[in-house]
Amino acid sequence: MKYPDKFDNGFYDNLRSLMDSNALMLVVASRKQLDVYANDYHFGSSFFNIGHTIYLKELTTDEAIELSRLPTRSTNGAALSVDEQNHAQQWGDRYPYKLQLAGYYLWEARQQGKPIKWAKQQFEQQIADRKQQQWKWKLWPYFIFVDLPKRLGSFTKFTGETVSDFGSWIIGMTIIVMVILVLAGVLHWNQVWDFMRDKLGIK
Repeated sequence: MKYPDKFDNGFYDNLRSLMDSNALMLVVASRKQLDVYANDYHFGSSFFNIGHTIYLKELTTDEAIELSRLPTRSTNGAALSVDEQNHAQQWGDRYPYKLQLAGYYLWEARQQGKPIKWAKQQFEQQIADRKQQQWKWKLWPYFIFVDLPKRLGSFTKFTGETVSDFGSWIIGMTIIVMVILVLAGVLHWNQVWDFMRDKLGIK
């Protein structure tokens, strides 16, 4: 039996049918609401109309304390000592992800015989790495629409032309748009080269 390469509407319809018949309880965690993904990927399944949405946000103080006191599968009592729970609550600052991350490294430190200082270093490094990844993701529009065009347009300095930063950006954006039009079949590569020779003095 050959399975499809991608999940299609039939797959999601079957999931919804199992949920409607109480044969399956499904909790979906996502960055965006499901109907956003349905629109983006053109799904028409009723699966994406799930009505009950819970937004993950900062916990209350009582919820944070309760989370830090959770046991492991092999223990009946709390996985963390009282002192470790206090550290987890301080580092986690009532955010679910941070609390669980703090708890994980505090537990790992005890298992490996390492000090709490080690756990805090590991925790802070993970938080710093995550922020850096998020920052890079936020910067991509700047790179695509500002930095890349300026870099492309800056080659005019090799032709002896003096062009301002804004002029370099205009030239770069023109090149990017023309390449897109070539890929879309609107222009031909010869027209791009003609433009670069005639307007930019490139031979």
